[in-house]
Amino acid sequence: MTPVGEHPVEAHRADVDVVVSRSKLAMGALALTALHRLLMLPARAWQGRLLAQIERGERVDMQQAQLSDGFLNMGTAAQMILLVVTATLFLMWIHRLTRVTRALGGDTMRWLPKDAVWAFIIPVVSIARPYQVVRDLHDQLTPELVPEPVAQVTATATDGYRGVTVVEPPRATALPASRVGAWWGAFWVGNVVANIASRQHSTEVGALAVGNILNAVADGIEVVSAVLAVLVVRGMTARLQERFRRMRHAAPEQLAAAGFTVAPPQP
Repeated sequence: MTPVGEHPVEAHRADVDVVVSRSKLAMGALALTALHRLLMLPARAWQGRLLAQIERGERVDMQQAQLSDGFLNMGTAAQMILLVVTATLFLMWIHRLTRVTRALGGDTMRWLPKDAVWAFIIPVVSIARPYQVVRDLHDQLTPELVPEPVAQVTATATDGYRGVTVVEPPRATALPASRVGAWWGAFWVGNVVANIASRQHSTEVGALAVGNILNAVADGIEVVSAVLAVLVVRGMTARLQERFRRMRHAAPEQLAAAGFTVAPPQP
């Protein structure tokens, strides 16, 4: 058997570490997105109370109205910045995840790393393709697809069979759930509601109140979507780490017998 230290899968450790690092950045940005949308809810409620007062014909403090508008405007600007940062970090994570998954026996998967990225960018295609990419990656990284590694017996160069060492593979850790379908469904429901809200162009108080309510609903759904996205990133990264553990500590002969090949690392 090939000694563990010379295992061909070891060449991909750096790429796996990059995926883990990028996943932490993506999850951090998604958590900030969820927090931002959560903080927008009381601001929407404040705006709603002021609009209700105007609709009833009550006097409204202009300073409060200006503060409310200013807060919402700043929140919208922060939302756009967070969107760009979060999308960039998420796409960097999924690009490297796709590349490593293909290298570690997933070369039959139909998506290339560039396909995974463009799926989120191309209009119309981005409606369903991102879900298909993430779903296929999730399924490809199913732990049971790779045989559980067994203990390997090695012998030292000087003592031969008298210096036998039994190398036990590290134990698997519990894999967190990845709610891919729930995440993509919540993402699109939130986007549809936000799009309807953005079409409320009337300056009438009633229309403004309806738009404010729809934006609040969209914010609430986006909080759920961002939290589910964190679960997806965390769960799929853990699945990649489990695949790497199984392949790294299985004998090359064991992987070959199971039909797994390891591609060389890309520059």
